Amino acid sequence: KTSPFLLEGMDDIKGILNDFEGIPSSLMKDFKMYRLKAVNDADLHNDYTKGEDKLTPVIISHGLAGNRTSLAATAYQLASYGCIVYCLNHTDGSATCFKSDPSGENKVYYGKYDKMKHKCTMAEFRQKQLDGRMKDISQLIDFIKEEAKEIDIDISKLVALGYGMGGMTALEICKEYKEEVNLCVALDPYYSAKAETIISSTDYAISQPLLILTNENYPESSFLADYEHKETNQKVYDDACKNGSDLNYNLTLKNSAHLVNLDIALYYSIAFKFFGLIHQGVDVQETYLRSRDVVVAFLSEHDSLP
Repeated sequence: KTSPFLLEGMDDIKGILNDFEGIPSSLMKDFKMYRLKAVNDADLHNDYTKGEDKLTPVIISHGLAGNRTSLAATAYQLASYGCIVYCLNHTDGSATCFKSDPSGENKVYYGKYDKMKHKCTMAEFRQKQLDGRMKDISQLIDFIKEEAKEIDIDISKLVALGYGMGGMTALEICKEYKEEVNLCVALDPYYSAKAETIISSTDYAISQPLLILTNENYPESSFLADYEHKETNQKVYDDACKNGSDLNYNLTLKNSAHLVNLDIALYYSIAFKFFGLIHQGVDVQETYLRSRDVVVAFLSEHDSLP
């Protein structure tokens, strides 16, 4: 009983290749054949239908050129502990492929920022994307609240988790939904949309317990050239500590790389190392497991795992 890893097949691959320039499409074409161990429309376990236990809701927000299965192994792990995990394709143009109408004929593929094309700064472009993402999140939170009327979901334990641009989205969720969101997990957060605001004031501080987990080589990435990442990252952490919980963490995974948080790196670690996307000394599987285990430990510390 399986489901396609890439739900949009070759359309997702096209979006991925728009980001990973230089990787031949022939190398990726077999990716559409990978499957997830999943059952569509499966029944809930008896523990969560008899009122004995409640599911912890987790929202996972993907990064740029990501999609709803980018962090599937992390979602599996959280589900195994009694979480109900909501993964979505964002509609802001950052997903590998988004079908903008029910027929599926109008497809929006991931596209990189282009100053001439978009006629705005990088920060302005990312802010527009973040605004679009928050519209997605608003609809999703309304959906979760409705589901909580039908199945045993502990809405008071809602977790916002994101990777890259999704990490920034998770922080924004915590600010917009202060009463609803209980914990925040930001994996290699990409702050471009809010970096200036974060550095210049204390108004962006969140009050929920916060885990920032950074892969060691991420802050030096050329991708982050439009803002000072280390300074911004530290400011987010410091302001969170001043504003709310004292159980915050700003951790770095040693000998690691940005892409190892993604399931695709497990499939293509050799190719990604060959093309310089992951440096040779990284043990991809070990690093992925460490990252996943830190997230689980953080939720457990805050009594968010049934």
